[in-house]
Amino acid sequence: MKKFIIILLLITGCATLKYIAPRSQKPHKVDMGILFEYYAPSAQRVTLAGEFNNWEFGNSEKAIQLQKKEDGIWWAVVPLQPGRYKYKFVIDDTKWEGNPNGESANDTDGNSLIVVE
Repeated sequence: MKKFIIILLLITGCATLKYIAPRSQKPHKVDMGILFEYYAPSAQRVTLAGEFNNWEFGNSEKAIQLQKKEDGIWWAVVPLQPGRYKYKFVIDDTKWEGNPNGESANDTDGNSLIVVE
C-alpha cells in the first residue's frame, strides 16, 4: 500500500508541474526589438549585460536598465541587429544570472544566448 501511495504522489506531482507556467517568457521579438524578461520580485535593480553592450551594467552609460512590473517581472526591449549574442542578467549589481527561460550558450560562464534573425 505504501508503494502505491508513493507512486501516486509522484505521478500527481509530475503532472501538476506541467501546468505551472514560467513567470517570465524567453526573449522574443516585439515591435521595437527583443523583449527580455527576468523574474526577481525582491531585487532593487536588474540590468542586462551582454556582447551587445560590451557587458556593461550598473550605472554605466551603456547599461540596459530593466523596468519592474507589479508582478515582480523585470523587462526591457532592446533593439538588436541580426546576430548571435551571449548575455546575462545582473541583479542588484552583484549577482550574474543566465536566463532560466532562455537558450543556454553552453559555455563555461553559464551565459544565455539570443539569436536575432
